[in-house]
Amino acid sequence: MSKRVGSSSGRMNKKQKANSPLETFPCKLCDKTFDSTTKLNAHVHDRHTERAVITLKEDENEIEYEAERNEVFEYECEICLETFPTKSALRRHFIVVSQACASKILKSRLYPAGSISEASLEKDSQEWRLFDDAILHASGKETEGESERVRTLIYADKLEQFPVGFSVEGQERNALVTRAVYDALPEKPFLAMVNKSAGTGQLLEAQPCLTCHPLPVPPIADLIQKTPFAKILGKRHYEELTKERIDDLNLNWIRYPEAPQVAGHMLAGAILHNVKTGKGILVNEVEVNGRGRMEDCHREQSGIVKDVPKQTSLPSTIGEDHYEGVHPVTVLGKDCRRLVIGTKTCDVLVTSCLRLGITDKAPVSVGADTLNFEIPESEVKHIRIFLDCEQAKTAKNMIGKSVLEITRNKGMESLRQLKTKFDELDTYDLSRFSGPLTALDQYRPYSVFTIVNHGNGTGAAYGAGRLFYEIGKAVILRGDEARLTRKEVMGDLELCRTSRDYFTPLQEVANLFGEHAEINITRNAALGEELKKLAVPLSRKVSDANKE
Repeated sequence: MSKRVGSSSGRMNKKQKANSPLETFPCKLCDKTFDSTTKLNAHVHDRHTERAVITLKEDENEIEYEAERNEVFEYECEICLETFPTKSALRRHFIVVSQACASKILKSRLYPAGSISEASLEKDSQEWRLFDDAILHASGKETEGESERVRTLIYADKLEQFPVGFSVEGQERNALVTRAVYDALPEKPFLAMVNKSAGTGQLLEAQPCLTCHPLPVPPIADLIQKTPFAKILGKRHYEELTKERIDDLNLNWIRYPEAPQVAGHMLAGAILHNVKTGKGILVNEVEVNGRGRMEDCHREQSGIVKDVPKQTSLPSTIGEDHYEGVHPVTVLGKDCRRLVIGTKTCDVLVTSCLRLGITDKAPVSVGADTLNFEIPESEVKHIRIFLDCEQAKTAKNMIGKSVLEITRNKGMESLRQLKTKFDELDTYDLSRFSGPLTALDQYRPYSVFTIVNHGNGTGAAYGAGRLFYEIGKAVILRGDEARLTRKEVMGDLELCRTSRDYFTPLQEVANLFGEHAEINITRNAALGEELKKLAVPLSRKVSDANKE
């Protein structure tokens, strides 16, 4: 039916409306007035009708509504029987005041009688668990120790898992969902159906051949938990080497001058795990060497000795390596076993590592001779490499930056432990890198350039070490223009008089000056030869200091 609820005295133009009093629209059913037809429409719909449509009849200048009038003017909650003057008030009753009434209505409409108890839908919104507590409940870690609970929260954050709560028989239960699901849910508690998915077990019933489908790689967490540094390492996060990371390790050194920095930062702090034997190590310190003669004068030597190819760390070209383009292996030398992670463009020498999975008193190996972990060629395919996520991210961000920018805060600690070619500029590349456990200087292995910091600052070894420190510092600051002064050499010579091994080559260095006060450091073959002799006894001192 149609009823007339208000009228206007005629249409006015814009100028008349601007100069006229505010126009009002009265409701004939309750004598309330409104300043717009929109508000009048909402009022009639909410207070006086179950269904209402109000329109403006322009030709008659009258406002009309078509509706079914509710003569009672009250709206009743069918659960608690409380009455309300408007439908909006009833809605507020369901949403804000009484979740119980809304839950029972939902139950009666969605579930057959007796299929679910009323208690399962009753939950005070103030009683829900806090965010972190909900994660721990969903993971079953509520009663674990503090370190385990913190680790669970960190994993949930890294995996972007978020908690949701639901009420079952009046008790809160929690589950973890993805960010997409979490963001799609309303901010406030809401009513929802929950379905418990039933598994068929068909995938588990099909038992694949273990040769064609090997079991997953054992978690390195087992290795970490059995070491004296488990508490520290447990706070780190690791990821297995991927194709993208392999490409970063094999950057061309000409196109990407920052390639040594990228490879070194990425592998320092990595874990090598032999899935066949269960053994593993944490790589604490590495030195990066180039493959070509023009890229690095300290490149890994290759060739044929007595009709036998010399062993190298070059990756296999016939698909035998687990990672295409990465070849971790122990290279046997004359007086040591060098643990090397080889790529197509560089070899990364491990100079400090920590054995995992054992509780021995001395699980640490320092120096180029790695004694606590060996990878023969036959075991290379069983090695898995897990990168420290933070180190890998730092390395990735270096791509595209200049070497000067990357190394602006690096100094003597980043020079490699070398014994030859001290007249070559490549020798002073900042190509030594530390993992998280050896980030501080006092935890890094010594080299001929830093051995001056060992001991009490006296003696022949200190004098020789001071000379190498002065040389390294000069080249880092001035490059090819670096100079060595007679004054520096004579001061160091006085300290070395007690040892022929140090004094003799240092005396020869002093003789190179002639009448000059300074000499070049790089492109000075005579100086390089004497420094090579001086590095022999000093390297023995370095080796002894690293074992302390």
